[in-house]
Amino acid sequence: MGGAYPGRNSEGLNPEWPADPFHVLIATILSQRTRDDNTRKASDNLFHAYDSIDAIADADPEVVAGLIRPAGFPRQKADAIVRCCRILRDEYGGKVPSSTEELVSLPMVGRKTAACVRSYAMGIPSVCVDTHVHRIANLMGLVHTKDPEATERALMEITPEDRWSDINRYMVRHGQVVCLPNHPHCERCAVRDYCDYYRRIVRERRRCRPVSSLGTFRELCFRTLLSEDFHGFLLVPGRYADMMPCAAVVPYADGVAGCAVHARGPSALGILNLPDTVVVYRGLGSRKRIEDRELLLVE
Repeated sequence: MGGAYPGRNSEGLNPEWPADPFHVLIATILSQRTRDDNTRKASDNLFHAYDSIDAIADADPEVVAGLIRPAGFPRQKADAIVRCCRILRDEYGGKVPSSTEELVSLPMVGRKTAACVRSYAMGIPSVCVDTHVHRIANLMGLVHTKDPEATERALMEITPEDRWSDINRYMVRHGQVVCLPNHPHCERCAVRDYCDYYRRIVRERRRCRPVSSLGTFRELCFRTLLSEDFHGFLLVPGRYADMMPCAAVVPYADGVAGCAVHARGPSALGILNLPDTVVVYRGLGSRKRIEDRELLLVE
Protein backbone atom coordinates (compact mmCIF):
# COMPACT_ATOMS: atom_id res chain seq x y z
CA MET A 1 0.00 0.00 0.00
CA GLY A 2 2.97 2.27 0.56
CA GLY A 3 3.78 2.01 -3.13
CA ALA A 4 0.31 3.29 -3.99
CA TYR A 5 0.82 6.54 -2.07
CA PRO A 6 4.52 7.41 -2.27
CA GLY A 7 5.44 10.52 -0.31
CA ARG A 8 1.91 11.15 0.91
CA ASN A 9 0.92 11.33 4.56
CA SER A 10 -2.43 10.66 6.15
CA GLU A 11 -3.20 14.13 7.35
CA GLY A 12 -2.98 16.15 4.15
CA LEU A 13 -2.97 19.30 6.29
CA ASN A 14 0.44 20.90 5.66
CA PRO A 15 0.06 22.66 9.01
CA GLU A 16 1.59 26.03 9.79
CA TRP A 17 2.48 24.85 13.30
CA PRO A 18 5.28 22.47 14.35
CA ALA A 19 4.57 18.75 14.72
CA ASP A 20 5.64 18.64 18.36
CA PRO A 21 3.73 16.69 21.06
CA PHE A 22 1.70 19.69 22.23
CA HIS A 23 0.50 20.76 18.79
CA VAL A 24 -0.17 17.21 17.58
CA LEU A 25 -2.10 16.37 20.76
CA ILE A 26 -4.40 19.38 20.49
CA ALA A 27 -4.85 19.02 16.72
CA THR A 28 -5.72 15.33 17.08
CA ILE A 29 -8.37 16.14 19.69
CA LEU A 30 -9.79 18.69 17.26
CA SER A 31 -9.75 16.12 14.44
CA GLN A 32 -12.24 13.84 16.19
CA ARG A 33 -15.51 13.48 14.23
CA THR A 34 -14.59 16.02 11.57
CA ARG A 35 -12.79 16.33 8.23
CA ASP A 36 -9.13 17.13 7.69
CA ASP A 37 -9.80 20.56 6.21
CA ASN A 38 -11.94 21.49 9.22
CA THR A 39 -9.17 20.33 11.55
CA ARG A 40 -6.70 22.52 9.66
CA LYS A 41 -8.90 25.62 9.96
CA ALA A 42 -9.63 25.11 13.65
CA SER A 43 -6.01 24.31 14.53
CA ASP A 44 -4.67 27.33 12.69
CA ASN A 45 -7.21 29.59 14.38
CA LEU A 46 -6.37 28.25 17.82
CA PHE A 47 -2.59 28.21 17.51
CA HIS A 48 -2.47 31.71 16.04
CA ALA A 49 -4.21 32.95 19.20
CA TYR A 50 -2.78 30.57 21.81
CA ASP A 51 0.45 28.80 20.91
CA SER A 52 1.51 27.16 24.16
CA ILE A 53 0.20 24.91 26.90
CA ASP A 54 0.22 27.80 29.39
CA ALA A 55 -1.65 30.10 27.02
CA ILE A 56 -4.48 27.63 26.42
CA ALA A 57 -4.59 26.67 30.11
CA ASP A 58 -5.30 30.32 30.98
CA ALA A 59 -7.74 30.88 28.11
CA ASP A 60 -11.49 31.35 28.38
CA PRO A 61 -13.17 28.16 27.07
CA GLU A 62 -15.84 30.27 25.36
CA VAL A 63 -13.17 32.11 23.38
CA VAL A 64 -11.48 28.84 22.50
CA ALA A 65 -14.84 27.44 21.36
CA GLY A 66 -15.25 30.32 18.95
CA LEU A 67 -11.82 29.72 17.46
CA ILE A 68 -12.26 25.98 16.93
CA ARG A 69 -15.86 26.08 15.69
CA PRO A 70 -14.91 24.76 12.19
CA ALA A 71 -13.96 21.41 13.80
CA GLY A 72 -17.48 20.87 15.20
CA PHE A 73 -18.58 20.25 18.79
CA PRO A 74 -16.82 23.47 19.83
CA ARG A 75 -17.96 23.61 23.45
CA GLN A 76 -17.06 20.00 24.24
CA LYS A 77 -13.69 20.20 22.51
CA ALA A 78 -12.85 23.62 23.96
CA ASP A 79 -13.61 22.44 27.49
CA ALA A 80 -11.52 19.30 26.97
CA ILE A 81 -8.59 21.19 25.44
CA VAL A 82 -8.46 23.80 28.20
CA ARG A 83 -8.71 21.15 30.92
CA CYS A 84 -6.09 19.05 29.15
CA CYS A 85 -3.62 21.95 29.06
CA ARG A 86 -4.26 22.76 32.72
CA ILE A 87 -3.46 19.14 33.64
CA LEU A 88 -0.30 19.23 31.54
CA ARG A 89 0.78 22.48 33.20
CA ASP A 90 -0.10 21.53 36.78
CA GLU A 91 0.72 17.80 36.85
CA TYR A 92 3.30 17.25 34.11
CA GLY A 93 5.36 20.43 34.26
CA GLY A 94 4.13 21.69 30.91
CA LYS A 95 5.22 18.54 29.07
CA VAL A 96 3.14 16.00 27.15
CA PRO A 97 3.69 12.52 28.66
CA SER A 98 4.89 9.75 26.39
CA SER A 99 3.21 6.70 27.91
CA THR A 100 -0.13 5.53 26.54
CA GLU A 101 -1.53 5.12 30.06
CA GLU A 102 -0.81 8.74 31.00
CA LEU A 103 -2.02 10.10 27.68
CA VAL A 104 -5.39 8.33 27.81
CA SER A 105 -5.98 9.82 31.27
CA LEU A 106 -6.27 13.26 29.65
CA PRO A 107 -9.70 14.64 28.61
CA MET A 108 -10.92 13.41 25.20
CA VAL A 109 -7.76 11.37 24.65
CA GLY A 110 -8.31 7.74 23.71
CA ARG A 111 -5.93 5.14 22.39
CA LYS A 112 -6.12 6.49 18.84
CA THR A 113 -5.17 10.02 19.89
CA ALA A 114 -2.45 8.71 22.19
CA ALA A 115 -1.00 6.57 19.39
CA CYS A 116 -1.04 9.51 16.97
CA VAL A 117 0.88 11.69 19.44
CA ARG A 118 3.42 8.94 20.13
CA SER A 119 3.85 8.11 16.45
CA TYR A 120 3.73 11.47 14.67
CA ALA A 121 5.17 13.76 17.36
CA MET A 122 7.47 11.53 19.43
CA GLY A 123 8.70 9.02 16.86
CA ILE A 124 7.60 6.08 19.02
CA PRO A 125 6.35 3.15 16.89
CA SER A 126 2.59 2.98 17.45
CA VAL A 127 -0.46 1.68 15.63
CA CYS A 128 -3.00 4.49 15.38
CA VAL A 129 -6.40 2.91 14.70
CA ASP A 130 -9.16 5.24 13.53
CA THR A 131 -12.35 4.34 11.68
CA HIS A 132 -10.50 3.96 8.36
CA VAL A 133 -7.86 1.62 9.77
CA HIS A 134 -10.39 -0.51 11.67
CA ARG A 135 -12.71 -0.76 8.65
CA ILE A 136 -10.09 -1.45 5.97
CA ALA A 137 -8.06 -3.90 8.05
CA ASN A 138 -11.20 -5.99 8.59
CA LEU A 139 -12.44 -5.51 5.02
CA MET A 140 -9.17 -6.79 3.62
CA GLY A 141 -9.11 -9.71 6.02
CA LEU A 142 -5.88 -8.63 7.74
CA VAL A 143 -7.72 -8.90 11.07
CA HIS A 144 -11.11 -10.08 12.26
CA THR A 145 -11.93 -7.82 15.16
CA LYS A 146 -14.94 -6.11 16.71
CA ASP A 147 -13.44 -2.88 18.04
CA PRO A 148 -10.47 -0.55 17.37
CA GLU A 149 -8.52 -1.64 20.46
CA ALA A 150 -8.63 -5.27 19.32
CA THR A 151 -7.63 -4.14 15.82
CA GLU A 152 -4.65 -2.28 17.27
CA ARG A 153 -3.43 -5.38 19.10
CA ALA A 154 -4.00 -7.64 16.07
CA LEU A 155 -2.14 -5.32 13.68
CA MET A 156 0.77 -5.06 16.09
CA GLU A 157 1.05 -8.86 16.08
CA ILE A 158 1.25 -9.19 12.30
CA THR A 159 3.27 -6.07 11.42
CA PRO A 160 6.98 -5.40 12.05
CA GLU A 161 7.40 -2.76 14.74
CA ASP A 162 9.29 -0.40 12.44
CA ARG A 163 6.21 -0.26 10.17
CA TRP A 164 3.58 0.34 12.85
CA SER A 165 3.47 4.08 12.20
CA ASP A 166 2.96 3.51 8.46
CA ILE A 167 -0.33 1.68 9.01
CA ASN A 168 -2.36 4.78 9.82
CA ARG A 169 -0.62 6.91 7.20
CA TYR A 170 -1.40 4.59 4.31
CA MET A 171 -4.76 3.17 5.37
CA VAL A 172 -6.26 6.58 6.10
CA ARG A 173 -5.18 7.87 2.69
CA HIS A 174 -6.50 4.67 1.07
CA GLY A 175 -9.84 5.10 2.86
CA GLN A 176 -10.11 8.71 1.73
CA VAL A 177 -9.13 8.20 -1.89
CA VAL A 178 -10.02 4.64 -2.97
CA CYS A 179 -11.69 2.46 -0.33
CA LEU A 180 -14.52 4.84 0.51
CA PRO A 181 -16.83 3.70 3.35
CA ASN A 182 -20.03 3.58 1.30
CA HIS A 183 -18.61 2.72 -2.11
CA PRO A 184 -15.13 1.18 -2.35
CA HIS A 185 -13.53 1.81 -5.76
CA CYS A 186 -12.20 -1.73 -6.16
CA GLU A 187 -11.70 -1.21 -9.89
CA ARG A 188 -8.78 1.17 -9.21
CA CYS A 189 -7.42 -0.38 -6.03
CA ALA A 190 -3.73 -1.30 -6.18
CA VAL A 191 -4.07 -3.93 -3.44
CA ARG A 192 -7.37 -5.54 -4.42
CA ASP A 193 -5.80 -8.93 -5.14
CA TYR A 194 -4.88 -9.13 -1.46
CA CYS A 195 -8.33 -8.07 -0.25
CA ASP A 196 -10.91 -10.50 1.13
CA TYR A 197 -13.75 -8.11 0.29
CA TYR A 198 -12.76 -7.97 -3.38
CA ARG A 199 -12.36 -11.74 -3.63
CA ARG A 200 -15.58 -12.51 -1.77
CA ILE A 201 -17.98 -9.83 -3.04
CA VAL A 202 -16.76 -8.14 -6.19
CA ARG A 203 -15.64 -11.28 -7.99
CA GLU A 204 -18.94 -12.94 -7.09
CA ARG A 205 -20.71 -10.09 -8.86
CA ARG A 206 -19.29 -11.30 -12.15
CA ARG A 207 -21.33 -14.48 -11.75
CA CYS A 208 -24.61 -12.56 -11.49
CA ARG A 209 -26.99 -13.55 -14.28
CA PRO A 210 -28.98 -10.69 -15.88
CA VAL A 211 -32.75 -11.12 -15.93
CA SER A 212 -34.50 -9.90 -19.04
CA SER A 213 -37.70 -8.59 -17.51
CA LEU A 214 -39.35 -7.81 -14.20
CA GLY A 215 -41.78 -10.68 -14.76
CA THR A 216 -38.94 -13.16 -15.20
CA PHE A 217 -37.22 -11.69 -12.18
CA ARG A 218 -40.33 -12.16 -10.02
CA GLU A 219 -40.75 -15.70 -11.21
CA LEU A 220 -37.19 -16.54 -10.22
CA CYS A 221 -37.62 -14.78 -6.89
CA PHE A 222 -40.81 -16.71 -6.12
CA ARG A 223 -39.05 -20.01 -6.76
CA THR A 224 -36.12 -18.94 -4.59
CA LEU A 225 -38.09 -17.46 -1.71
CA LEU A 226 -40.50 -20.36 -1.45
CA SER A 227 -37.60 -22.40 -0.17
CA GLU A 228 -37.67 -22.22 3.62
CA ASP A 229 -33.88 -22.38 3.83
CA PHE A 230 -33.42 -19.19 1.81
CA HIS A 231 -31.70 -16.48 3.80
CA GLY A 232 -30.74 -13.30 1.98
CA PHE A 233 -31.53 -9.71 1.10
CA LEU A 234 -33.84 -7.82 -1.21
CA LEU A 235 -32.68 -4.38 -2.28
CA VAL A 236 -35.33 -1.83 -3.09
CA PRO A 237 -35.26 1.95 -3.69
CA GLY A 238 -35.19 4.01 -0.51
CA ARG A 239 -38.61 5.55 -1.14
CA TYR A 240 -40.16 2.22 -0.12
CA ALA A 241 -38.45 2.16 3.26
CA ASP A 242 -41.71 2.92 5.12
CA MET A 243 -43.69 0.27 3.22
CA MET A 244 -41.60 -2.82 3.92
CA PRO A 245 -43.60 -5.83 5.09
CA CYS A 246 -40.52 -7.44 6.66
CA ALA A 247 -39.37 -6.55 10.13
CA ALA A 248 -35.71 -5.66 9.67
CA VAL A 249 -34.99 -2.71 7.41
CA VAL A 250 -31.36 -1.53 7.34
CA PRO A 251 -29.65 1.23 5.31
CA TYR A 252 -28.67 0.30 1.79
CA ALA A 253 -24.88 -0.01 1.52
CA ASP A 254 -24.55 3.09 -0.66
CA GLY A 255 -26.53 5.23 1.76
CA VAL A 256 -28.67 6.99 -0.82
CA ALA A 257 -29.74 4.51 -3.48
CA GLY A 258 -32.09 2.37 -1.44
CA CYS A 259 -32.45 0.06 1.50
CA ALA A 260 -31.75 -3.60 2.22
CA VAL A 261 -34.58 -5.69 3.61
CA HIS A 262 -33.57 -8.76 5.52
CA ALA A 263 -35.86 -11.63 4.58
CA ARG A 264 -36.29 -15.32 5.33
CA GLY A 265 -38.39 -17.71 3.28
CA PRO A 266 -41.88 -16.76 2.02
CA SER A 267 -42.09 -13.75 4.36
CA ALA A 268 -40.36 -11.67 1.67
CA LEU A 269 -42.85 -12.33 -1.10
CA GLY A 270 -44.82 -9.16 -0.49
CA ILE A 271 -41.86 -7.01 -1.47
CA LEU A 272 -41.92 -8.42 -4.98
CA ASN A 273 -45.07 -6.40 -5.69
CA LEU A 274 -42.96 -3.23 -5.59
CA PRO A 275 -42.14 -2.35 -9.21
CA ASP A 276 -38.48 -1.44 -8.65
CA THR A 277 -37.29 -4.32 -6.50
CA VAL A 278 -33.71 -4.86 -7.56
CA VAL A 279 -31.87 -7.94 -6.41
CA VAL A 280 -31.89 -11.04 -4.24
CA TYR A 281 -28.69 -11.94 -2.44
CA ARG A 282 -28.05 -15.49 -1.38
CA GLY A 283 -25.24 -15.89 1.15
CA LEU A 284 -23.31 -12.86 -0.09
CA GLY A 285 -24.58 -10.16 2.26
CA SER A 286 -25.87 -6.75 1.19
CA ARG A 287 -22.70 -4.74 0.48
CA LYS A 288 -23.01 -4.31 -3.27
CA ARG A 289 -23.64 -1.34 -5.49
CA ILE A 290 -26.61 -2.02 -7.79
CA GLU A 291 -28.10 0.66 -9.99
CA ASP A 292 -31.78 1.43 -9.55
CA ARG A 293 -34.04 -0.88 -11.63
CA GLU A 294 -31.24 -3.27 -12.57
CA LEU A 295 -32.57 -6.81 -12.24
CA LEU A 296 -30.16 -9.48 -11.08
CA LEU A 297 -30.39 -12.81 -9.37
CA VAL A 298 -27.30 -13.86 -7.47
CA GLU A 299 -27.11 -17.65 -7.44
